[in-house]
Amino acid sequence: MRNLLPGFTNLPRKPGTHKRGFTLIELLVVISIIALLMSILMPTIARAKKQAQSVACQSIVKQWGLVYTMYVDDNNGLFLAGYHHGNHVAQWHKALKHLYQEKMINFCPVAKRNRMEKAAGTAGSATWSNIAGGTFYAWGQDGGDSYSGGSYAENGWATNPPDDKASGPPENFWRTPHVNGAGNIPLFTDSMWLDGWPNDTNGPPQFFDDMNNSMTRYCINRHQGGTNCLFLDWSVRKIGCKELWSLKWHRNFNTQGAWTKAGGVLPSDWPLWMKGLREY
Repeated sequence: MRNLLPGFTNLPRKPGTHKRGFTLIELLVVISIIALLMSILMPTIARAKKQAQSVACQSIVKQWGLVYTMYVDDNNGLFLAGYHHGNHVAQWHKALKHLYQEKMINFCPVAKRNRMEKAAGTAGSATWSNIAGGTFYAWGQDGGDSYSGGSYAENGWATNPPDDKASGPPENFWRTPHVNGAGNIPLFTDSMWLDGWPNDTNGPPQFFDDMNNSMTRYCINRHQGGTNCLFLDWSVRKIGCKELWSLKWHRNFNTQGAWTKAGGVLPSDWPLWMKGLREY
């Protein structure tokens, strides 16, 4: 008889005995345990992924802070002209493009790039194609000679347009970051469109991706209850959807308006999709 190991022999198996494997019941128990563990772990993994995407978005927004800083330093401490009637070239994604090379900083990691569809439209003397974005997808714009896209927006009030062409009361514009209370003034944030001019009288969106006024362009639940924002003091932080009305969007913006706690808003006043979000 051949030895398997020194001191051991391959003893014969008793008649009628067989090697024992897993029974069907045992396999089902193991599979059930694995399924249970996966159901526990998957939400945690999903939350970790969303948190990582939010951190990556904040990093991108910080890069935009550097881009704006360079522009302001080269422009005598003033913001760019921004959108105004008859001058689309002054929009941020065109006016600042010479200051950066990586086009992907136009896009939040959560918001997918659109497919560059074109819907005919006109603005001024040029032919334009505009695609509104949303909470989880980017906006697009075709100016005829080149296509632009992104998932961020400038605060339209934080620009320096000519008084006679401004898209709002000239006295509302910030024009420069060198102002008091800069840490509560939005400059650049997640959005469904490339710009907007929010007012404290603007109501919240009644449903997801409802772009019926300027404030609703910024009021999106992109990062677990809010969005990421660059402020005039170059700081970056997450802001809650309901917090938007307490920020100083323009010089005469009422930060204690009807859609703030100080202004008397009630939890029941918010649209259904916003009811579970943090109060401010």
